[in-house]
Amino acid sequence: MLEPSEILFMGIGKSSILYYRCVLPALHLGADWVGVRGNPPGVQVLTGLVKGETGLPHYDDYKVVILQQVYGPAWLKQIQPLKKRGIKVLYEVDD
Repeated sequence: MLEPSEILFMGIGKSSILYYRCVLPALHLGADWVGVRGNPPGVQVLTGLVKGETGLPHYDDYKVVILQQVYGPAWLKQIQPLKKRGIKVLYEVDD
């Protein structure tokens, strides 16, 4: 069983969608969460709690990373190395 500290929810922006798709599940589980803007490697944190503070998470601290509404080749290049390092990546894409 995973510990909540091993799970990261990361969403795009700082909207109500981030709140109900990332923040609420993270808070319920006791997991970390962030809302970001931009594309890797230049992602900026808009809001969130990572290890009790606001900041950009270190992906290697997690066994599961859940990404909400990421898109484009820069994010794909971010996801592939995470998966190769054994981190389970779940992502949601929207129409």
